[in-house]
Amino acid sequence: MLLVFVVITDTSAQSQRLQIEPGIQAGANFTALTDMAHSYEPGIGFLAGFSVEAGYLGRPFSLQSGLKYYRSNTYRTVENVNTDFVIDFLSLPVTLNYSLNSYGFPGIYFFGGLALSYLVHSEVVFNMGEDTVKSNFSDQTTDLLYLIEAGAGSRFQKGSLNMNFRLQFNVGLNDVYNGEEIDGGRSIGVSLIAGFIF
Repeated sequence: MLLVFVVITDTSAQSQRLQIEPGIQAGANFTALTDMAHSYEPGIGFLAGFSVEAGYLGRPFSLQSGLKYYRSNTYRTVENVNTDFVIDFLSLPVTLNYSLNSYGFPGIYFFGGLALSYLVHSEVVFNMGEDTVKSNFSDQTTDLLYLIEAGAGSRFQKGSLNMNFRLQFNVGLNDVYNGEEIDGGRSIGVSLIAGFIF
């Protein structure tokens, strides 16, 4: 009887143990702008950064945060002039993850949360055949962007290799541009992310 009590107590303590896992991430994003006076095509950008996930062993919920560097790109072509809108920003996301391990889907999880993004640089690039003209647009761009992040992910572990893959949808809550030359634009996009967990 005493042995059974010790085993149950130890198992309960293991399930309540807080686990913190740092990692690195990188990937590609496809971003479009909505609510604009003109239509803009989605462009391909990239992201890179680190992540930290914290959760209790045996529990389906965990919190994930980190710091990511994003480059988003949208473009518009008028009369053989291709106009690229490029924005670089640092993003601090906080998402709640829900694991489907107990439902027979090991490694699969859903997530959702908010991200605060700080503008690093914004520019417009005019491509006119062989000529390229760049214009700084940081003074026309909102300093802080608020976004919803949601999607699904999968964790893969084999030996010492521990990887994380995410399909992430991003929806902006405020306008990207707030200047006199250009105004409005809500960001909406999809990110494909791969990472290593240490």
